[in-house]
Amino acid sequence: MSNLSGNFSSAWSSITSAVPGLPQAMGTIGVLLMAWAITKYLWQRKQGSGGNTSMLGWTAALGALMTAPNVIIPWFLKIVDLAINAVYNLFQI
Repeated sequence: MSNLSGNFSSAWSSITSAVPGLPQAMGTIGVLLMAWAITKYLWQRKQGSGGNTSMLGWTAALGALMTAPNVIIPWFLKIVDLAINAVYNLFQI
């Protein structure tokens, strides 16, 4: 049975205990990334080039991931765990 989210949670708690300021630094960088992406998008729209929505989406996703890694990554890994365990149980003999 797969337990990716549990393994990530234990690894993340080890990392954050070793580097206590890491979550705050990542959160600050994530917010700055999102602010930069939105500002750049709006500036491009103002200049008439339409704005690069692909860059905005990927940068916003990375910024959100950096802002809340202890929420987003375990949530994603639980979905992956569910899929892996479903396939495993489906083909288990």
